[in-house]
Amino acid sequence: MRTHNVFHINLLTPFPEDKDFHRRQARPPPIVTEEGEEEYKVDHVVAWEQQKNGLYYQIRWKGYDPIEDTMERADKIAELSQIMEDLLKRHPKAPVPKNYKHPGKEYK
Repeated sequence: MRTHNVFHINLLTPFPEDKDFHRRQARPPPIVTEEGEEEYKVDHVVAWEQQKNGLYYQIRWKGYDPIEDTMERADKIAELSQIMEDLLKRHPKAPVPKNYKHPGKEYK
């Protein structure tokens, strides 16, 4: 025999709407360079993908939601040494672009 919870309608009350539920956190403003260009801070590399025209990294931006991740050319990200070091610590076998100079390696 199955039983179900039964409540009298007089015991029900309307759900109080939470006005902050749909409010997103404020995004950090972009950094404006001397040339007037906007720059954003990279949080970390989420994933990578080899495409016909080169290696791309999926980038998570500081202060932004995962839905706003973007695919960026890996050779641009290779210039950010701290981001690359973090990537290689988490994923030692991650592919790196040709222009990346690993701090522990010497090139001739």
